[in-house]
Amino acid sequence: MNTEQQRIAIAEACGWKQIPDGRWKLDGKVELFLPNYLNDLNAMHDAEETLDYNQMNRYQNIELSRFVHTGTTWICSATAAQRAEAFLRTLNLWTP
Repeated sequence: MNTEQQRIAIAEACGWKQIPDGRWKLDGKVELFLPNYLNDLNAMHDAEETLDYNQMNRYQNIELSRFVHTGTTWICSATAAQRAEAFLRTLNLWTP
């Protein structure tokens, strides 16, 4: 997946929908550009909050462990791009 495909897949998983004029809509909010999930930890935090308990467990204990130690504090060192890939893998949306 290229970075734009990743951003769109994460956005759609979070509920963003593209509207006919090319902008994106979420809960009444309309934006021209999607959040920059691959470079913005705040955007990834918002995405992580959409995961249910089982998804969060898989995300933290299986998918993020590809990049960082999943002990007590090391998980916080994951970059936005690493979190984005782990998020997509958790939801079975990642394609090489």
